[in-house]
Amino acid sequence: MAVDGGHFAEAEAILDYFLPDTRHLPAEITCDEFDFITKVNFGGNEGIYLDCYAEGRILQDGEKGLWHLGTYKTLGTSLSDMQIFGKLGGTLTFFARKYLWDNSERFLTDRELRIHAIEKKHKEGKI
Repeated sequence: MAVDGGHFAEAEAILDYFLPDTRHLPAEITCDEFDFITKVNFGGNEGIYLDCYAEGRILQDGEKGLWHLGTYKTLGTSLSDMQIFGKLGGTLTFFARKYLWDNSERFLTDRELRIHAIEKKHKEGKI
């Protein structure tokens, strides 16, 4: 959404790589009781990192936790580079929330989906 909206070009110009972290995530996120969080910091050896996390519950029957989603990296170390990555973090946070609001039905249980469908039919006078 950030790319499609034209909000990624500035970061893309300084981006070295993006590395998604799928090693510790379940195959599917089934609960939206989490916040999308970003953290911008200098790397241990070089450059600046923007780490992205989900904090809360991502599985219907799961525990609350902090889930690392991925890392953006630039080799740059200037104030401007830090500000660009900070802006990217804010942009990603905005669009993550928008995605969750626009797609809330994706995170409903099968039972909740059935109830939602019945309520919708009832409102439309089909029941």
